[in-house]
Amino acid sequence: MKSYAVWELRTNNLVGDFDNEHGALALVLDGIERNGEDIANNLYLNVQDEGGNIELIAHGQELADLARRKLSEPHVIGSCGLRAPCQDLGVLALACPVVTNERTNGDEKTREA
Repeated sequence: MKSYAVWELRTNNLVGDFDNEHGALALVLDGIERNGEDIANNLYLNVQDEGGNIELIAHGQELADLARRKLSEPHVIGSCGLRAPCQDLGVLALACPVVTNERTNGDEKTREA
């Protein structure tokens, strides 16, 4: 299984380790939004494959651009095939919108998962 790691360039400290690229890029983008654009200049992202080989994916502004581009794309979520942009950069707790009950809200009928 591949692992994705975000590192801080000046100290070479591990910022976060993830099972997928999406989680790593969400961390980068969250850092930019909280601390400003310049934080990306000190970050890099690499991937380690099953054989232990490590490859640099991106760093600095290239990493910031990659995070913005990939996290703005719609993603398929769950087995239902819901497509939604990745906007929640914290814990992505999106559920498949399978209707389990209905409730009436005024004149509008809404469905909840």
